[in-house]
This record gives sequence, structure tokens and C-alpha cells, in this order.
Amino acid sequence: MEREIETKCIHLEEDEASIQHFGSISYPIYQTATYAHPAVGQSTGFDYSRLQNPTREHLEKVVASLENGVDALAFSSGMAAITMLMELFAPGDHLIIDSDLYGGSIRLFDHVSTKNGICFSRIDCAKEDVEAFVQENTKAIYVETPTNPMMNVVDIAALSAIAKRHGLLLIVDNTFLSPYLQNPLDLGADIVVHSGTKYLGGHNDTLAGFLVTGRTDISEKLRFLIKTTGAGLAPFDCWLVLRGIKTLGIRMDRSQENAMEIAKWREHRSM
Repeated sequence: MEREIETKCIHLEEDEASIQHFGSISYPIYQTATYAHPAVGQSTGFDYSRLQNPTREHLEKVVASLENGVDALAFSSGMAAITMLMELFAPGDHLIIDSDLYGGSIRLFDHVSTKNGICFSRIDCAKEDVEAFVQENTKAIYVETPTNPMMNVVDIAALSAIAKRHGLLLIVDNTFLSPYLQNPLDLGADIVVHSGTKYLGGHNDTLAGFLVTGRTDISEKLRFLIKTTGAGLAPFDCWLVLRGIKTLGIRMDRSQENAMEIAKWREHRSM
């Protein structure tokens, strides 16, 4: 039986890991850059924290579990995650992107990605015929749902069908609903983006970003890029996000309750 998401937020089923870390309920902060090895030819599995760190690895496993993915990668910010994501594409590639996106994403696409030879078609993916904008060099569809700031909603499953017909990647920014309320991979997305600074962290005390995928081939490409570009999230910040995720369900439930009360109040005031 699949565990409830609230349980996933609190802990992973890793009994051996608990023993390895002296039974610590709060996963330790491994504030180290390098690692000693028991003997020649033996390895702890970690060499250098730019490549991987135990605290970051644990956080990534938690986020992958929440999104039902095979892998998640933690970055120093949401924009760091999206910036590295764009390294999957080459000069001349074309992406279809939603017309309503987070301002940082727009700046990146307009002033950095375009400079690097990637071209974009910006359309209202909730209203326009996305398939009509597919070109020979189109490689991906990139959306937020709900969008930031207009809260537009797109049909992820419908976009996935279009993407699959044309061999495109479907990339979905799931920041606003979080894994608690939406799992884009289950609806056919290839890559999920998160600003962990928002609901996953939840305490306004750290920046973080995530890329999650359900495909091993994409995971391998992203793992090569993160160790090369060096944008991985630091151990202490990983621990802060792990702490925040433990209360994700409670916070999302209360956010919905508060939003409904505000909506009812506004409706009453408009009568």
C-alpha cells in the first residue's frame, strides 16, 4: 500500500540509514567538502561535496519520493535549477514556453538563453493551440501551472500527449501547488521544476531549487551537468529544506483553508 504523502514528508523508509547515523531522527548536516576513505581501494561513496553530499542526497531522495520520480537534484536556488536545465539544449533549439512565467525565468530565457542561440515561442498554453507552434527544431514545452503571477492552469496530460506525438520534453514548474497537491510526472511530464524557497522550504530562511525526473536517461544527463556546473545545494540549506518539508502537508492544508475564507469574505463583500 502506497504511503500517504504526509508520511513521505516526515521520513524515508531507510532503516539502515538510521542505524548508520546513530539513530538520529533529524538527518545530520554533513558540513564537509571532502571525505576520508577507510583504505586504498575502499570508498564511502562520497568524494567531494560538489559531486554529492550525504545531506543533499537524502533531501533529493525525499523530493524524488514526493514527486514519484526516479531522481531529484537540489540546487542553490530555483533559478540555478532552471539555468542548468537549459544546458540540455543546444544553439538552434526551439522551446514553446507559456506567456505567463516567473519573472526570473523570463529574464533567463530573454537575456541568457537567447544569447546562447536557443529560441522561444511564448504563447498562452491554457488557451492557444500548442501543437500549432511545434517546429522541426522544437525540443521542449515549458510551463508553470498554476502560473506565476496570474494563476493560469494548463492541462498537463493534454500537453504530455502533444509532447509525446512530437518527441518533445514536457517541463512543468510545480512550485505553486507543490508535490502535496500535484504530481506532474504522474500526468506525463518528463521534468518537474521547483523553487524550494517557497512551499517546500516554507520558513523563508533559505533558497533552494529542484529538478525531478521519472526518466533515467534524463537523470544521467542532469547528474553530469550538476557535477560540472557546481550549482548543488549546500549541506546546511539542505537540512533547512528537509526540516521545512516535514510540515508541508499542514501548511498546504492551512493555506487552502485561509484562501477559501478570503474568497468567501470577498464574495460576501461584493453582494
